[in-house]
Amino acid sequence: MSPKLLNFLREHFPSFKPDYDPFPAYRQRIALDHVRRGDSLFESKEYALALDAYNEAIEFEAVAEAFCNRSCVFVQTADYDRALEDCNRAIKMKPDLAPAFCNRGTAYLGKGDRELALRDYDQAISLKADFAIAICNRGFALFSKGEIDRASVDFDRAVELEPNLALAFRIRGVVSFCNRRFAQARKDCAEATRLDANDCNNLIWLYLANVRDGLTKKAQVQAEGMDLDEWPGPGFAFLLGSLTREGLLAASHDENLYKQREQLCAAHFFIGQAELFNGHLVEAAESFRNAIASGAMNCLEYVAAERELQDVK
Repeated sequence: MSPKLLNFLREHFPSFKPDYDPFPAYRQRIALDHVRRGDSLFESKEYALALDAYNEAIEFEAVAEAFCNRSCVFVQTADYDRALEDCNRAIKMKPDLAPAFCNRGTAYLGKGDRELALRDYDQAISLKADFAIAICNRGFALFSKGEIDRASVDFDRAVELEPNLALAFRIRGVVSFCNRRFAQARKDCAEATRLDANDCNNLIWLYLANVRDGLTKKAQVQAEGMDLDEWPGPGFAFLLGSLTREGLLAASHDENLYKQREQLCAAHFFIGQAELFNGHLVEAAESFRNAIASGAMNCLEYVAAERELQDVK
């Protein structure tokens, strides 16, 4: 209830009880409408507009779903501290809200705390056993710890539950890439690209899997219509030979230190791959060490760099 209306009622109706709210269900319904609009915008990758919609929902009525889903925007933009704040508020308001635990786990992983991330992913899955994204994310956290078998079970389960989840196919492809099963990596990354051709990450990993499997002609996947100026586009442009190493490193810089750390990790990994293609093992090892030095353990490229370094030391 707005302060203006509250003051009016107090002035003209002395018996009015300020704690009484005659329209809670209505206000909650409108707030949830804003949340659904935000969800649609988020799915379309219109993150700024999605954030506006979630903010409008919270201004109208502070529902747990609005804080939970707004945290997705903050995770996407690597604003992990604000994501944690929103998840904590959502969980306090609605302790059985599984997506809030999943999002908080991803925020913890972004800050480098695998154990807290795994705890929250486990909680999300205990609340919703068929939560494919939480299972996929837990698989990545396990994979980043070197628990390959448990991670593989999670990826297979996530794909079984949600066959259109491009992220699960891509991460499973990267697991195969790291285990030197390049044919399987190509298959999964190709499926990820088919499901979401607008995600440049899928194209990048398909390219890398093709090259490492010796299919240099197939490696030249089409980048037409893809924005190679916005990250991770510069990484793809570098691999295709249309951007210099210096240009790639410059493109990885960002005002958000978490985001810069992740992008710098990926940039060094891509440079390492290019050095490998050219047979420069010493230079490749240096680039992979630089990727690891970023500390961005929530990135696929970080885990892949650790694996590559085992072979090129």
